[in-house]
Amino acid sequence: VAAIRAIWKASMEVHGAADPTFTRAPEGSVAFVAFLGEQIAAAADGRAAVVVAERSGEVAGYGICVRRHRSPYVAAADYALVTDLDVA
Repeated sequence: VAAIRAIWKASMEVHGAADPTFTRAPEGSVAFVAFLGEQIAAAADGRAAVVVAERSGEVAGYGICVRRHRSPYVAAADYALVTDLDVA
């Protein structure tokens, strides 16, 4: 979790500098770690996936994908949403 958080923070700094929309909130890191924990727990029953890329034994990137449900009037009710994808 700490390594993913560090990559997320670095990514937010880059993106926030390029577009103020992505400026990290004062408690953004706390909220991200909580979100990450929720997705790791949700992965146990297939509601999410959290993957990690390694380089030389170190975490080099991560991805988070969550399962979402569309309205019942749409035939394909389930879909996957990539919420985060960062590579250091």
